[in-house]
Amino acid sequence: MHIYTENWVNSPGQMEDNSWQSFVFVPRDNWYIAKIPLEYYLPTWRGNVIEAKLEMNPSRILGMSVSVNADGGVPGGFNSEIDWIKAIRTQWLIL
Repeated sequence: MHIYTENWVNSPGQMEDNSWQSFVFVPRDNWYIAKIPLEYYLPTWRGNVIEAKLEMNPSRILGMSVSVNADGGVPGGFNSEIDWIKAIRTQWLIL
């Protein structure tokens, strides 16, 4: 899973958004519900984890995406079905 936030980690002048990745390993031939807290996302740049202590700012989220990686290849191909994706606010700001 990828989350993209406004560019604040990269150098000024770079047009890339920041990317945060979380990894989910699902069992074969079974439906699986993955709940991924924001703190489980790692800051990345071009697929490499940034070795720095950074915290995602949820107010800067621009979008998200899903990628599938069949480690080592899957003989005969694979099929991936997604029933739904949703974001859930788990913390509320009380004024």
